[in-house]
Amino acid sequence: MIQFHEIERITPKRSKSIPKEVIRPAFLASSGWELVLPHLLFVFFMLLLVGRVFYLQVLEGDKNLSLSEGNSIRYSFLRAGRGVIYDRNREVVARNKPGFSIELNTVQCQNSCKDVVNEVSKLVEIDVGYANEQIEKGFTQVTVATNLSRDDIIKVEGRIGNLLGISTQVDPVREYLFPESFAHVLGFIGEGESGDKVGKSGIEKSYEKHLHGSPGSKIIQINSSGTFFTQIAEKTPGNGKGIYLNIDKGLQEVSFSVLKKAVDRKMPKVLNAKTDRATGGAVIATDPKTGGILAFASYPSFNPNLFSTGISDMEFEKLANDPNKPFFNRVVSATYPPGSTFKMVSALAALKSGVINEKSLVDCPGSIFVGGSFFRDWYSGGRGLIDVKRAIQISCDTFFYTVSGGYGVQKGMGIEYLSIEAKKLGFGKELGIDVEGEVKGLFPDPDWKKADRDEDWYLGDTYITSIGQGNILATPLQVNAMTAFFANKGKVYKPYLVKNIEGEPPIEPKLIIEETSDSYFINVVREGMKMVMIDGGTAYPFFDFELKHPDIELAGKTGTAEFGNPVEIGDKTHAWFTVFGPYDDPSIVLTVFLEGGGSGSTDAAPVAREILDYWFK
Repeated sequence: MIQFHEIERITPKRSKSIPKEVIRPAFLASSGWELVLPHLLFVFFMLLLVGRVFYLQVLEGDKNLSLSEGNSIRYSFLRAGRGVIYDRNREVVARNKPGFSIELNTVQCQNSCKDVVNEVSKLVEIDVGYANEQIEKGFTQVTVATNLSRDDIIKVEGRIGNLLGISTQVDPVREYLFPESFAHVLGFIGEGESGDKVGKSGIEKSYEKHLHGSPGSKIIQINSSGTFFTQIAEKTPGNGKGIYLNIDKGLQEVSFSVLKKAVDRKMPKVLNAKTDRATGGAVIATDPKTGGILAFASYPSFNPNLFSTGISDMEFEKLANDPNKPFFNRVVSATYPPGSTFKMVSALAALKSGVINEKSLVDCPGSIFVGGSFFRDWYSGGRGLIDVKRAIQISCDTFFYTVSGGYGVQKGMGIEYLSIEAKKLGFGKELGIDVEGEVKGLFPDPDWKKADRDEDWYLGDTYITSIGQGNILATPLQVNAMTAFFANKGKVYKPYLVKNIEGEPPIEPKLIIEETSDSYFINVVREGMKMVMIDGGTAYPFFDFELKHPDIELAGKTGTAEFGNPVEIGDKTHAWFTVFGPYDDPSIVLTVFLEGGGSGSTDAAPVAREILDYWFK
């Protein structure tokens, strides 16, 4: 055992050749600094560490906490499914189908959002320019891609930890089951101001607040490697309310199909100003007792599903620049001279004014000559003396010239009286249908002509207005409402596409025109309209209708309306046919219009015949 006194013996001796000052500097020789210096260094580094911690946790604590949570916690928006839309028989016409989308929360990605979008584009095909545009607009939630496959989503979810602000979700995609035939009824959806999907036209837009629903959200936590995530919480979105239409799906499909066939048969491959071919058309059918719209077709049309899944710029430009205007709603947004369909109004006004009665006989010559001009009837041979019902049946132009403006010994009612009666029946004003785009048309009178053209009104203006020509303009919806007036014996209800909304009371019919005190005169016109549909009338495609439908009597009116400058475009005419039935208890008022489509008898009436064969089968 080594004793303490032996330590000196076994410890190496300090070399006597090395001075003591080299081993211990002089300034430490007697002060103890060899213990102080290490402590100072330790305190210095501890102060640096504490300061850094203070800076990160106190001064920059909120910011760094947010960044830390942002790297591990993700908040994502859950889009609500839009309300399902049904026809009057509860058949689905618009619904939602499951799809996948990628969403970007710009609050989380902050200044690196565009970099994140570029990284996503390396994984799946997206429109980088569009996504960046949405980011620049300041949206907090940007849909980076929609209509993706499950394989696409798996690619993104495998890298989600490195894609700040990105989340994936099952996204309801709007699906229109009968796209072209219902396009102008339902409309389509697109990006709203907040980046969410909203209605852009039709029922989708008019009833947006009911269809939209309330969005939900979810919170997920991503592990440190960024390859796995766990859902922490979720708020389930609330789907929108169901909408029930007055539209009959079967009637709508038939109406659109027959209309399309008629227009396509007459539509030129290359538009030419002097062609007699159709360029479009419209069908509107209503229930005269409620105003409920049974069919509402406009052609050419488009596929609204393109907007649900994302339409390309090229596809949109093609539709927008199509000369036949597929987006144009010809039922409510287009105005045309109503032609001979307006003669029912002229007949009613003449009867009410007292210039004729039910039995008055007025000459129907091939033409009359006034003020140096000939005003011709469409039938040059003349028809002799006829009463008002026969004038409606054969659509005699010169009869209505005479009773409206006067000729020879026969007094006319004048444009002022005709204008009052026309406006009572809805001409020159909106009817209030529950989709946007309705226009009021025009009923001309002396005040309008002076204000608009600084011209005087002439007798010839009254003549041509009385047969639905000249400056009078009406929508197919207005012609239908005028026909409903006679069908419903002096009453017209506001036209409605929607019957009721889920969870709310049914929409009550609203009376907008009532002239029942004129029932005697209305019945005279109704009888003339019934005569149009039988042998001797102008609606010859219906002469055998009662053979196929023995219990159904109809009443209607053909119309062939000239338009444009004959020198520039040739003798072009629009084709009209408007009808109601059954005569004693009407369930439908149907109006068919073919734009530049020929004549009411040979072109529009056959379309109506096919539609009514379906309705009364």
